[in-house]
Amino acid sequence: MTKATINTIFENIGKNLIFKHQTKEDKEFLLSLYASTREDELSITSMSLAEKKAFIKQQFEAKEGYYAAKFSDAQFLIISRKKQQIGRLIYAIDDSLHLIDIAIVKKSRDSGFGSEILHALIHNSKILNKPLRLSVAIDNIKAIKLYQRLGLTMIDQHNYYYKMIKI
Repeated sequence: MTKATINTIFENIGKNLIFKHQTKEDKEFLLSLYASTREDELSITSMSLAEKKAFIKQQFEAKEGYYAAKFSDAQFLIISRKKQQIGRLIYAIDDSLHLIDIAIVKKSRDSGFGSEILHALIHNSKILNKPLRLSVAIDNIKAIKLYQRLGLTMIDQHNYYYKMIKI
């Protein structure tokens, strides 16, 4: 998928978001972003700060390796606003428009960015005549409520994740 196509998919987002392909230079940002998504979970452990950092790095490397191997045709994107990196988005188009991962930095959460991105994905899934599908951790209540509000429905549970779809 070309840059022009990426920009076309997200051209109607009114939050002045810029999407670019992820590069090796983004690794430090992505590690920091991933760590921010695990803060609440790790705050209740007895691990030292060094142990938490090592754990996060190991989990991040495993997740990135899994994504690269399983979703080799996916679009791995960095989301920026006002020249600041604020998130990441991974999606693939096959028999559906598959939202693989979306994460926004803590200071930019609850600003409507995720909703705008999801609206764009829903819009494009309709244009492609393909359902939008995703998986979400069963304890991510905030995301589940957002997805349900946008019309996604739960279709299955696999381990600690709900599978959701919007047809």
